[in-house]
Amino acid sequence: MKLLTSTLRIITVAFALIVAMPSSANDTCTKKDAIEKVEIVITAIHYAEYYGSGGRKKQTGDANESNLENKALAAIQKLYEYKWGDAIYKLEDISDKATAWADAPKPKMDDATEINRAVGDAIYCIMEL
Repeated sequence: MKLLTSTLRIITVAFALIVAMPSSANDTCTKKDAIEKVEIVITAIHYAEYYGSGGRKKQTGDANESNLENKALAAIQKLYEYKWGDAIYKLEDISDKATAWADAPKPKMDDATEINRAVGDAIYCIMEL
């Protein structure tokens, strides 16, 4: 089951990277663009629906959302420090956590698709730096 989940995560991120490819060779990302892409990740995190013990968006749901947001903010900090690999690692962690939470037997969030799409777009941009 873990192998299947890992494979699905890899496919999801790969698909997001393909979808996020720029339309022409002149489209390049700057550090500012990368930061804006991570801010879109934060927006996707806020729009996701989280479950906590006792129903939707209870205390644990808030903590899970906050956890993902803090990882995204840490990715932005890594971008300011010119640590592209560390920023990508933080973003991959967001995608992994969101996917695991959405796919769990007792899901902690409704769906990770938009978060994963935004993460893929941000990673693709960072890889151009």
